Amino acid sequence: MRIYLALFFLVITYSFSFSQKKEKYWLYHTASEASSIKDSLDNWSIQLNFHSDWINAYSTSLDETQLLFLRGKLKRKKIEKAGHLVPLFQKDHTAKELGYALEQINAEALISQKLTGKGVKIGIVDGGFLNAPSSKSLVHLFENNKIANYKDFITPKLKHYGGYKKLDDQHGTDVWEMIGGINIENKIQFGLATRATYYLARTDHGAGEKRIEEDYFIAALEWMSKQGVRLVNTSLGYTNGYNNPKENYTPEQMDGSSAIAKATQHAIEEKGMIIVGAAGNEGNLPWKVINTPADAKGVISVGASKNTLLDKMGYSSIGPLYLDYIKPELTCFSSSGTSFSAPIITGLVACMIEQDPTLTNSEIKSILLQSCSLYPYGNNYIGYGNPDGAKIIKSLLTNDPIESNVNTVYHKNKRFWFKNRFRIKSDGKTVVIYHKYDHWKVLEKKLILSDKKKITVIRPNKVTQSTVVAGSKILEIFWDSKK
Repeated sequence: MRIYLALFFLVITYSFSFSQKKEKYWLYHTASEASSIKDSLDNWSIQLNFHSDWINAYSTSLDETQLLFLRGKLKRKKIEKAGHLVPLFQKDHTAKELGYALEQINAEALISQKLTGKGVKIGIVDGGFLNAPSSKSLVHLFENNKIANYKDFITPKLKHYGGYKKLDDQHGTDVWEMIGGINIENKIQFGLATRATYYLARTDHGAGEKRIEEDYFIAALEWMSKQGVRLVNTSLGYTNGYNNPKENYTPEQMDGSSAIAKATQHAIEEKGMIIVGAAGNEGNLPWKVINTPADAKGVISVGASKNTLLDKMGYSSIGPLYLDYIKPELTCFSSSGTSFSAPIITGLVACMIEQDPTLTNSEIKSILLQSCSLYPYGNNYIGYGNPDGAKIIKSLLTNDPIESNVNTVYHKNKRFWFKNRFRIKSDGKTVVIYHKYDHWKVLEKKLILSDKKKITVIRPNKVTQSTVVAGSKILEIFWDSKK
């Protein structure tokens, strides 16, 4: 009887352990411990998914029993739960709007210099590239053999450029069109890098959100780096969409500390890569803030702005207030998600590299941001605003510093009524005001509709600076300050 009871409890225990849901974790170690850690994990029958040499970490899937066991065995090692990957787009984008995006950034200044991204290697880490060869906007790239490599990290045996539209496998194709697409038949140019060389990585599957996709993302960056790719666009981001809510990130974790952010930062700092990332589409949702890896300090994080008004699209994610750096760094027009803002900037950066291949990633980012409409007075809603291709090309050709568009006023008045009010001239019917409680953190954004030539800016409590966009006039007000 005791033997049967023992066998019964053994079966029950085994069944319980087997049925426990596994979750994905990163096991961090020092560079010298990689081999010994792997040997130990093999001995403990812990299956490994992927190892990143860049961030010194193994990824693995663990149930609760395995997690408790490892924490007991690896007491001094960091074991960190992974995050969630989703495509950053909405489904209503049109080619016409992307034409507006190029107009907004003054792309004609680059096109007139015959800059096309020629000779620049661009990596795209995304979902599928479904039907890319039949895209009228990408046919020129296939005809001119501009696709250097393609790797499917999810289903390697899937036919290249295959997949299912209902699973968002065309997302990468749509993004690609806005980096280097041009429809010759309709005479519409979508992106600037029309003669760049492309490296494509499929790392996201729309059928479900699996933690292994984070491994694929990092592996894709490492794969591209080994092939000499300097410039990478990603319109994917980790947030909170797992089927199991316990596996989600929290907004407070968007601080550059995730594995994918660490790997991306490593690519920038150690490999000299330039990573352009979509900021996210959670601006109207409770989440609100940017995703990871857009939160990594070195990433050029791109939000979405309106077409003729220097205001963010409602859905565009904002930067967390707890960071000590501005996110997103800049914006570009898109009515359809930040997925389609980021690639416009990637094409712009490709032209910068073509014009001067000696530029470092930090120099490129600096010139790009200095060309923006609000520089040097950015904020966590739209960063430094929209870049200007004319300013960029002039700086690259002459090495002259880029002049700011922003006028500054140091406002102080003894009379209380005037102390918190300021009258300015406007040449726009809609005025956007960003009230900030320090130099970049927005406390309140206001839109003022007025046909009057002068408007009154009223200072809210706790506000120290206000950015006023009144048509073509941009003003930075320093309240209670002396120059």
